[in-house]
Amino acid sequence: MIQQLTGAEVLRGSIDVYPKKLRRNPVTLRVSRTNAVLGTSLTKAEMKSFLGRLGLSVVAQTRDAMKFAIPSFRYDLLEEIDLIEEVARAYGYNNIETKTRTTVDFSKPLNTSSIEDEVRNYLIGAGFNEMLTYSLQDRAEGHLVGDRAVEVLNPVSAEASVLRTSLLPGALTVVQHNRSHGQKDLRMFEIGNVFSLRGPAPTDSLDGYAEEERIIILLSGNLAPMQYGSEHRGIDLFDLKGEVQALLTKFALDKYRFISYDSVSALIESALAVEINGTYAGFLGKIRKSITERFDIDDAIFVAELKVETLRANWLSEKKLKPLPRFPNVRRDLAFVVDSGVQQENVARSIREAGGAMLSDLVLFDVYVGDQIRAGRKSLAYSLEFQPLDRTLTDREIDAEVARIVTHVEAACEAKLRAI
Repeated sequence: MIQQLTGAEVLRGSIDVYPKKLRRNPVTLRVSRTNAVLGTSLTKAEMKSFLGRLGLSVVAQTRDAMKFAIPSFRYDLLEEIDLIEEVARAYGYNNIETKTRTTVDFSKPLNTSSIEDEVRNYLIGAGFNEMLTYSLQDRAEGHLVGDRAVEVLNPVSAEASVLRTSLLPGALTVVQHNRSHGQKDLRMFEIGNVFSLRGPAPTDSLDGYAEEERIIILLSGNLAPMQYGSEHRGIDLFDLKGEVQALLTKFALDKYRFISYDSVSALIESALAVEINGTYAGFLGKIRKSITERFDIDDAIFVAELKVETLRANWLSEKKLKPLPRFPNVRRDLAFVVDSGVQQENVARSIREAGGAMLSDLVLFDVYVGDQIRAGRKSLAYSLEFQPLDRTLTDREIDAEVARIVTHVEAACEAKLRAI
């Protein structure tokens, strides 16, 4: 027809031009995985026979797996699950048994909840409200923390151009929204993911990015609603620290400590870093005034941000109970004079080290700096509780325990016993 209508000359032979020869990567099929998905007990030979009828040939195999060469006309076979579907189709859907049986293992407790669910339930029970914020932020909020933000290639708007590196900016937006609607006393939390760049790694692949799950706890306004007969005061850093301590203690994370830093974030002042078993787990502190004013907030905002993975790694989901003590406990008060630069936590840790298992509780109840102590020194007073498990302690045993603690603290912290 082309020759008749156009007068063209028909050449001999044929020619096929395309950029490069199409090569399909082989797809692996695991026998155990196929039977697990389909609920069958097919053998490797049977699966090989089924797929062979469809034009798929085996190019390599192991005891449990086979690699199949995919014909060019089967462009729909890309992954293992596609081959499993072909096995089911060739075997016959009517031959796959519908199983309605199940088994229950009572040899160990069934853990059906995650740490996220446990933390969420605990915080809601403690009077916190959960907030949900967007992972996408504008460029100014994304760089507010000081870390390099992950840029979005094709943002839908300028307000969603980067992925968040912290939960703090989104939480401050929620605070500002609540305050503009008359809600100033806030107890809020959020569990969400943050994103960051992995140093010099290439950003054209997933290896160049990191995603991490965190928990943020926020307090603002007054400690309790205004009412007759109750103390009316604003939230402070110690209230937030108490909430974080209660949360960590709830999950049996008894090996945590707070470390005082000048700053662990561009947004935070009066900061404390949280360590669990020597691993950095997050921080807590007061938002800088310059940042709160930027969000049109004139009250103090206290926040804590913790890493979920660190909590999960130290979470004791299976708790062991112990009977109530049969013998009376004994309390003693000790006051030490130390240099002003010595942290209270160091003194408390020294007391716990010397007290051992018999020391069941330790509370700091007084810090004194004044005329009765020379300049550059401070007094730290502690209440100690000794709880024996097998006997009633005698006065001589108690005095020996206290003397050992005093000797250890004096040597470890360069302290001097003030009162006992």
